[in-house]
Amino acid sequence: GGEGGGGGGRGGNEQVPSQLEPVLSSYYRFAKPVVGSPQIVTGGRLTLRELFYLKEAGFRSIISMFNMSATTEWKGMHGEFHSSDEQVKIATDLGMHAVNFDLGGKDFPPPFSLEAVGAVSKAVESLPQPIYLHCHVGYTASLFAQIHMVTKGVRSPSMIYNDTRGLGWDYQSNTASNALISSSTGCRRPVSPPSMEQDLALGEDSYLSYYWVHRVGDMDGFYNTGQILETHIDAIVAAGYKTVISFRDDGEPTTRLPSDPSPGPLRNFEFSDAEGNWVLAKEAQAIREAGLSFVSAPVSGVNSFTAKDFFTHETSIAAAEARGPVLAHCATGYRSIVYLLAYLGRKHGLCLSWAITEGMKAGFRLEERQEDSRAINFLKEMLNC
Repeated sequence: GGEGGGGGGRGGNEQVPSQLEPVLSSYYRFAKPVVGSPQIVTGGRLTLRELFYLKEAGFRSIISMFNMSATTEWKGMHGEFHSSDEQVKIATDLGMHAVNFDLGGKDFPPPFSLEAVGAVSKAVESLPQPIYLHCHVGYTASLFAQIHMVTKGVRSPSMIYNDTRGLGWDYQSNTASNALISSSTGCRRPVSPPSMEQDLALGEDSYLSYYWVHRVGDMDGFYNTGQILETHIDAIVAAGYKTVISFRDDGEPTTRLPSDPSPGPLRNFEFSDAEGNWVLAKEAQAIREAGLSFVSAPVSGVNSFTAKDFFTHETSIAAAEARGPVLAHCATGYRSIVYLLAYLGRKHGLCLSWAITEGMKAGFRLEERQEDSRAINFLKEMLNC
């Protein structure tokens, strides 16, 4: 493994630690927040452009848990995936710290061992935050991160299954994961049959493969993310999603780096036009040509959250649910998660406190910023309790 420093000590902008916003941004919409430490997020491997996104979002460190080879296709997603060693160099050149473990490889402990947990925890403790901790698809990274929260005393051992379930991971159904939780935290539970993501084509394996999504509301049926990519269609189909719902307005800006032309065409694979804006018709066509249903449920601007919009789209959301697993998105996942929680909360008689908790699990802490009061008030109105 290797480590890259952040450009020579604590000079310049290293004086002030970066802080991630309480809600996911388009720059790291693919990440899962660690319960107990909002400045650490987990996920799967990223393309070159997504590494640049992390830098823009203010990430200071990247930890890769396994040695990976360069490829142009990963789990049905297409793009420029660099090797772990190349990633260290790229991240270092961008001024971030980067560590590459090779768990299971020569000179490294086996993946599901206490030694591995200790090594990764030590890196998490020593590197500047925010940290992107990743493995192949996010499964092992989330497991290690939540064990770290327990061993640090931030979360109690009895909460670990609840915390990890909130991220969409069913570690109790995996013998190795279950044993590692037991040996590292003292929380002992019997191995149980799989209980999550059972609506997807291959159950949790499908959730693993298309790792950009968050299971919504601690129930199967709806999965939320930010803007999906043209290069993801194969992965979305393989996972077993039946419908894609977009809560975006036609012509919204797509994710732009400072080095991109502004305005101008972007190679960000976000169904954009010559100006770099999202084109509803392009995404709809790509999804339908892949054999899935596509629903446009646009909500925008300061009026994003209204009862009128909810009732306009409610029938379409229900019809999508009836067809099978739904993948919903907007630009960052913010609007889509709020509307899905309103829908599910009304359907199941759940209250605002439930919606706030479930939003947090998906990366949206809605009680910390003044500008999120519109979403809170909308949920309060829709759920009426």
